[in-house]
Amino acid sequence: MNSNDSRARDLLIRFSEGYAQIHGRIVFPITILGILTSIVTIIILNRKNFQTPTNLILQHVAFFDTIVLFSYNIYSLYFYILHDPNPFVGQSQFWVRFAIFHSNIGVTAHSIALWHTCLLAIIRYTIISKPSQVSVNSTHIIILAWLVCLIVCLLMIPSYILYSVISYPAHMLLPQTYENNSTEIVYWISPPMFC
Repeated sequence: MNSNDSRARDLLIRFSEGYAQIHGRIVFPITILGILTSIVTIIILNRKNFQTPTNLILQHVAFFDTIVLFSYNIYSLYFYILHDPNPFVGQSQFWVRFAIFHSNIGVTAHSIALWHTCLLAIIRYTIISKPSQVSVNSTHIIILAWLVCLIVCLLMIPSYILYSVISYPAHMLLPQTYENNSTEIVYWISPPMFC
């Protein structure tokens, strides 16, 4: 590695460490704004004169984006704002379980929103390319949208069972923070069972 690569790497590491200190505080208000705009989108697209198959899919995208934002809002508030500067040390078992839940619900809802966007593209392409041969109504869209949800959830099952909460004596997991004779228990996310 030459000196330019080394300097660029050091700069990137310093930026990453610096940004990590402010990320949670920046994300919290952004997620609130995102939740509000997604709710407004759902409300507007639910009006009678806006009820089209395309808008129905967009409502689903906004709904699942709201789930992602809401979960991340709770996560960033608790781990980055209330428990700064060492957010992952000494948490109750509930919050470690919430971190796993947040990870799973975030990936699942985000995947569903992405696949709904793909569904939107496919339906729009089909309608535009064969307007006289294709008839799409809201019932078809609802069935397809929930089929996407079901398929994504089924494909995510391995991720749901991959992690669990385990307890360690604090001095074993975090020797730099706890002394060897410490009796404190630390809850942590287990390493993947299948790796």
